[in-house]
Amino acid sequence: MAELRAEGLVNRTLPQAGRTRVWFATAYGVQVAAEWPELRGRRPPKPASGPVATWLRVSHTLTVHDRHPSPPLR
Repeated sequence: MAELRAEGLVNRTLPQAGRTRVWFATAYGVQVAAEWPELRGRRPPKPASGPVATWLRVSHTLTVHDRHPSPPLR
């Protein structure tokens, strides 16, 4: 991850007491990934505007997942 961060493809939130560090794709990282054959033709997600926005989005996603877990795979 440090190498991807050095290339400007990802960044991370700053860990706070009791919280996990969260990595997220930068706008440049999203642009680069959109060129991958597997992702061509798909609309990229809106990039996070920064570490705080990323943490809020991840916190919300994890809360929703905890409340409404996916059914088990068959």
